[in-house]
Amino acid sequence: MSDPSQKTEVRLRFRINMLLAERDMTLKDLYDRVKKLGSNISSSHFYRQMKPYHSPMRMDLMTMVVQALKVQPSELFDLVEVEVDDKDEDRKMIHNA
Repeated sequence: MSDPSQKTEVRLRFRINMLLAERDMTLKDLYDRVKKLGSNISSSHFYRQMKPYHSPMRMDLMTMVVQALKVQPSELFDLVEVEVDDKDEDRKMIHNA
């Protein structure tokens, strides 16, 4: 049973791990495909961008990921409700200050 005082918020989730699993692919496989499409992104930057709750992704990289996976852009994301504790709220308030 959830705590009624627990706060929740809706966040956009990057579904990359699910899409890769459906295709039996690794991030390395995707990185190789993106590089073949002409991206000059470094591997370290690519892997950081592929984290589920990362900051905004470059549009050119998102376009290449969509092409490499042969998906529609809407398939990359879904909305999820997550619990937020007081520490998350404090951190959010600091960033918005």
